Amino acid sequence: MALDLNHAYRWIDPPELESYTGGTFESRIEEDGTRRGFKALTINPRLRFEGRKIRVRVPVNGSIRNSIRCVRYTVLPRRIQEGNERIGDPKEAKYIVESEIRVADGTPIPEGTKFIVMPGAGVDQEIAKALGKRYVITWSNDQQGAS
Repeated sequence: MALDLNHAYRWIDPPELESYTGGTFESRIEEDGTRRGFKALTINPRLRFEGRKIRVRVPVNGSIRNSIRCVRYTVLPRRIQEGNERIGDPKEAKYIVESEIRVADGTPIPEGTKFIVMPGAGVDQEIAKALGKRYVITWSNDQQGAS
């Protein structure tokens, strides 16, 4: 499969779904009360995070294209904890297969964004309804909003 530069991807767990219901990308609040300021996406469609139950496929167009920050990879060891990582911080080259891009908080989630829910995800029905009003949700094995 060739790289699809028209889409970016993110693998998530069900609790993160709620952050998409407002129509903008929003990072989680860290333990110290701050936010990272971005959502990390990948342009590598072959990348898999097997433990995560939901895949998000985001069209790279319009406002999101102007918000994307490409990650710089470095051969130097990075001494930044994940929670302290900010939008302009580099990553170690050993993670280059991630092909990470970062989208700033507050960026509108584009129309055509698709959520693919794997079996056993346990998605909250109210969150599924809210997302379904804005985006496409595909349920693997017809599990329709099981919670």
